Formats: sequence, C-alpha cells, structure tokens
Amino acid sequence: MEDSKNSTGSTGKLMDYKVRDFLMAHGVTTEADIRCRHQDKDDATLYIHGKRIAFEVKTACGAVMYGRNLTKDDITAENIYPKTNYIVYAAEVAYITESNFTEMFFVFTRDQFVQMLEETGKHGLQSSLKVGKKGGQIEIQPWATKACCARLGKFYDWIDNNGVPTLEEFRSELRG
Repeated sequence: MEDSKNSTGSTGKLMDYKVRDFLMAHGVTTEADIRCRHQDKDDATLYIHGKRIAFEVKTACGAVMYGRNLTKDDITAENIYPKTNYIVYAAEVAYITESNFTEMFFVFTRDQFVQMLEETGKHGLQSSLKVGKKGGQIEIQPWATKACCARLGKFYDWIDNNGVPTLEEFRSELRG
C-alpha cells in the first residue's frame, strides 16, 4: 500500500513491523501489532528481568523528533528519544530485504546512537540531523548521497570500533 503511494518510507514502515516481530518472544500475534506505532508510542517494548525496555526502529533519513515549528536550535542530544533504551537502525534501505534485515539493522543504546550521530557528522549533531517537513520533525541527514558518502564510511567504522551488534547478534545475546 505504501509503495503504491510512492512513499519514501515504505521500507521503514515494513521494517518497523519486521523488527518488532523478530524481537518479540512469540512474534507479532495480533493485527494491532502489524501497524506502525504512532510517533508518541514505542515501536517495540520488551520486558527483560521485569524491566520495561523501549525500542525505536529507524531507517535511513527517519525522524528522531516530532513537534511544531522546530528549528536547528532543537537539534540537541537531550531531544533525541529521551525515554527510549535502544535504537534499532539501518542506514541503507536500498539493500534491505525480508531475508537479510537482521544483518542490516544495528542495535544501539540510546547514548550510543546519539554519540554516533555526533561523531559521524562533520559538525556534530548539527550536520547529522536537519529540520524537515516544515518544522514538524527533525530527521537524520541522508547517508548515501554524493555529498555525504564519506559519512556513510564513518558510520560503518563507528559501528566496528564500538562493537554495535546487528539485530541478529543482539537477539541471540538477549535470549542466551
């Protein structure tokens, strides 16, 4: 349905569901779990040792903050998913398939995700994020355009240097 509307976020919307299904102990079992979550709801929630753990699923240039009349002044570490424990993120959506997504997504703690954005942007968060949709959201800058292909290399180097697990590795670790 999203593809028929020429949505630029159709892969992200599909992966929102696929990641949630993959992480949940019994997978997605209700129709309500298939739909993408509203922007003020966690994309996935797990209870680990009785503690609630919130996940946000993001792809490519996804929004990291929603609001009204947002400006560059709103691009701060404190504003990026302050109540989320983990960000499950894939920078390159063109290569994601339903069979390889667990290797294309990486699972960051919230602090790691913010640090990655700060360290891969030429000028920190101010160059890793941008104001989009007429001030209605803050979005991740594109990784794979001609102007920022060097940043994509920094992204993968950062992951390697900081031991950020793939979604597959994370779930294996989680389930022991």
